[in-house]
Amino acid sequence: MSFSYDLGQATDLDKVRFRIGDTSKPSLLEDEEIQAVLTERGDSVLHASVTCCERALMRASLEVNTTVSGQTVNREARVRQLQDGLRRLEDELMRTVAPFMGGISEAERQTQESDSDWKGPIIQSGDWMAGRIGSADTSED
Repeated sequence: MSFSYDLGQATDLDKVRFRIGDTSKPSLLEDEEIQAVLTERGDSVLHASVTCCERALMRASLEVNTTVSGQTVNREARVRQLQDGLRRLEDELMRTVAPFMGGISEAERQTQESDSDWKGPIIQSGDWMAGRIGSADTSED
């Protein structure tokens, strides 16, 4: 397992490390872990940052307060820092989500219509407004 960080290179791995605050040793995550998450998340730095921050938070929550070479690592402070970072990343992620208003592309429609097994739509545009859907009368004609 390895650790690298050079924001001057600005690789996606470096960007994820920067966003989650994992920029020095001892690192919270190994390069290979971050790279696997980037692959899993379709190379989206923001999505990978959220996932990596969640994983780092889980790992940090299992740590104990330690002192190494005269430097104390406070578990509670690290967990709070990661929780705050995760909240900021999730807020940013929510601001990037765009609504989707259904429908299909013309190519997809043509593909459906050329499929011999396709039965066609059950509901047509305007059925609800014409009272053919959702009426109290459920009797068969």
